[in-house]
Amino acid sequence: SWAFKNVGVQLPRTAREQSVVGESITNIEDMRAGDIVAFRHPRRGYHTGIYVGDGKFIHSPRKRTRVRINSLSDPYFSKTLLGARRVTLGNGENLVAQAESRLGAYAEARATRKSGKSVAAASAKAGKSVTAQRAAKSSRVTKATGKSKNTKSLTKKSGKTAKSVASAHKTSGRSAAVTTGAKSGKSKVSAVAQNTRASRAARHAAKPAPKKSAHKTVSALHGKNGRNRS
Repeated sequence: SWAFKNVGVQLPRTAREQSVVGESITNIEDMRAGDIVAFRHPRRGYHTGIYVGDGKFIHSPRKRTRVRINSLSDPYFSKTLLGARRVTLGNGENLVAQAESRLGAYAEARATRKSGKSVAAASAKAGKSVTAQRAAKSSRVTKATGKSKNTKSLTKKSGKTAKSVASAHKTSGRSAAVTTGAKSGKSKVSAVAQNTRASRAARHAAKPAPKKSAHKTVSALHGKNGRNRS
């Protein structure tokens, strides 16, 4: 900035603004002494110098260091080189306004690209969301169908169980009736037997005592009287 000011050219203050002023030089072979060379490091940001020819440039690396000359073939600078810019001297062009305008256009284009990416990402996300919703709905339908099938199956099983229970009840009723009938029959037989025995005993008690024959009685008396006489 100090060097260009001494020849009547007002450069923008920051290295980032200086990297966009003037005319871009695409081929390094076309560079001439006095062209601005710009670099950009991922962490350290922008840096600029002035090309002096023979593949070398002059620059101030950092504060409180001496101005020095380095080669563009140096690995650090060759990797971070953005390109070269040529500023026409003495034409009264407002390079500060030029830098601001170019950086503004660059920022706007970048924002547009980001917005497009955001829209695409949002669309993709919405598509995924719709797909997820459809999958969830399909899953719910599948579960509902499964529950319906299970309900039908349970209904059939419960119907079969009810039939089995009814059949068991009928069977148990028949068994109870048979058992009751058998018990009733035995009771009747027992009662008849008891009645028969009672009637026999009654008839036996009602019979008169048997009479002894007359000749047996007379003989007995004669024998008794003979014994008395003797």
